[in-house]
Formats: sequence, structure tokens, C-alpha cells
Amino acid sequence: GEVSDKVLAGRCLRRAGVRWKIALLLALVQARDGGGVQQQVEERFEELEKRIVDVWGLSGCWDMKPLLDGGKICQVLNLDKKKKEDGIKIGVLTREMIDWQLSQEKPLEVTGAQAEAWLLESHAV
Repeated sequence: GEVSDKVLAGRCLRRAGVRWKIALLLALVQARDGGGVQQQVEERFEELEKRIVDVWGLSGCWDMKPLLDGGKICQVLNLDKKKKEDGIKIGVLTREMIDWQLSQEKPLEVTGAQAEAWLLESHAV
């Protein structure tokens, strides 16, 4: 399916880490140098910063870990991480779990129980 703006922003923030505001500012400076008007660029920066922090609740997401580790994923879905195909599946599921966490209303407040319910609902055979 299509990835939401919130999840895409979360992925970028996770790569940028605590320096995300610098990365955002550099991107907007580049936009200004590409012909954007200074005031519009500043307004876009402030709007996006507010959305990231206040609306999407993504501040700090760079420290977020998958709520379920590989062992727990194996237990919930009855997988064997010694099997190559299951090992690959665990990696994919871990990345999908991070995206799912980022997509939640309050990504940093999601619980392991909620993650387990999501995993069963979306991936149980």
C-alpha cells in the first residue's frame, strides 16, 4: 500500500536523528536557493516543524525500537528464525512494525500488546 506522509517523515527523522531540524532547515534553504521566497520558506519550515512535533508526535522517534524483537515475533507467529525464509520474514516484519508504530496517533506511546495485536491481525496465517 501507499506510505503516508507521516511514515515517510518518520523514516527521514529516524535517519537524521537528533539533528533533524538542521536537516529540515538545509532542505528548506535549498528550496529557497531554487527560487523560493524567504518568507514562504520560513513559513514552510515552521509549519512542517509544528506538524512533526505537535500533530504527528514524531519528536524522539529516532530512538524508537521495534516493540517486539525477533524472538517475540517468532513466538507470536510460530516462526523458526533458524529457517532462512523465516529469518528474512522477521527482518521484513521488523521494518513493517516500525512503520506501523510511526503511523499510530502517538507513535512513542504504543505498547507491546498493541504491536502484538497488530502483528496477529495483519500477518497471522
